[in-house]
Amino acid sequence: MSFLLLAIADPDSALIKSSVISSAASRVPPDVRLVVTDKPEELKTHAPQADAILYAHGQVSLLADILPLATRARWIHSLWTGVESILIPEMLAHPAPLTNGRGVFRWPLADWVVAVMLHYAFDFGRVLNQQEEKLWKPFVSTTLEGRSLGIVGYGAIGSAVAQRVRPFGVKIGALRRRPELFQDDSLVDQNYGPTQLGELMSASDYVLVATPLTRWTLDHVLPPSVDLRNRFWFTSDVVLKFSHAR
Repeated sequence: MSFLLLAIADPDSALIKSSVISSAASRVPPDVRLVVTDKPEELKTHAPQADAILYAHGQVSLLADILPLATRARWIHSLWTGVESILIPEMLAHPAPLTNGRGVFRWPLADWVVAVMLHYAFDFGRVLNQQEEKLWKPFVSTTLEGRSLGIVGYGAIGSAVAQRVRPFGVKIGALRRRPELFQDDSLVDQNYGPTQLGELMSASDYVLVATPLTRWTLDHVLPPSVDLRNRFWFTSDVVLKFSHAR
């Protein structure tokens, strides 16, 4: 009996082609059939026969519409780290376990953080504007050497960022809910506990928020009353924010 893996994804996406379709061709056993589509009617057609569902899309309704039909599915996996957006009534009612891609994107995200920090350090926005205006006007920028990065949420992504930025001479402060886990971590210059968020903010030139989008994050790190662009609250020059939601 064949096993049907139904992937809710754009088959023309470069990410899906490299991470799902090509991998399936070389690694998936011959008795596993892979269907990759983001067309609603095709998803509904295959859903009743699906043994597992891979969600790798940004349109949650595609998943919501087929879950009641997917009575055979024994496993649902989200390619993304954050699952908050798919904890919909249809998902909560489905008996299959839900897993996620925790840590899969830590290195691309770490590279993105370095890119954004360099963008602000060298004021590339100004460079690009002058390029558009065909204006040659030299100005003084800075480097990352000696600057400080505060990492709120020192998990797989936070630690990957620390590894990426350390060679630039950046001093690293990090906050996690269990500060005892910092023991023997040579990347972190200063560690903080969950009650020391204000201290980390005050000591940092850049702040990275890389926490799961939980109630604690919403109440303590990203409360609705706080504007992340408000320098009065954040003494940091730049706030880089991506909580684990997709």
